[in-house]
Amino acid sequence: MPVSDCLTWECVNSFSNWLSAVGTIATAALALWLSVRDRRVNVNAQLSVGLVPGNDPRVIDQRVFILEFTNEGPRPVTVTNHAWRLPFVRGVIFMFPNIDTPVAHLCSRLPLELTDGKAGHTFYPIDHFSKLDEPGTVFFHRTRWRAWLRIWFFRLYIHTSVGKTVRVRVRRQVRRTLWRQYGDA
Repeated sequence: MPVSDCLTWECVNSFSNWLSAVGTIATAALALWLSVRDRRVNVNAQLSVGLVPGNDPRVIDQRVFILEFTNEGPRPVTVTNHAWRLPFVRGVIFMFPNIDTPVAHLCSRLPLELTDGKAGHTFYPIDHFSKLDEPGTVFFHRTRWRAWLRIWFFRLYIHTSVGKTVRVRVRRQVRRTLWRQYGDA
């Protein structure tokens, strides 16, 4: 019988070393992934435009900016604050809409501990940024191109107690609404 014919277990045994090496590496990688998976902070956050009840709690008629943040992982996370970062402006801007706005009663109180699947919300009235004492310091700069850069390229971040900063996904509708407000001002 020629040597090249594999009719016995010798042919299968020639792959056993390779198979055991691949299996060992795959098992170690799976064990490492399972041990690290539960330690990751997994917060999903987005800023959008929506409606909430106004003066009459039975009618949903007040337009607002909605900042929603949800914990999507097994590790509990405490959200401490959120910050706005504008392009070409040093530092960050902290706002507290839960203190004195007409929608303060709807906002989640910070710091807020989120377990798996829990969410928090912060609401800004739709005209919040145009009614600030100095709207030019945030979005509505007196120079049109600077206002455009600030509105279309600002970033929003959620700060957590574990030191993880989560970037908020800003919907295009939010930027369009702010730009229309700037044009109307």
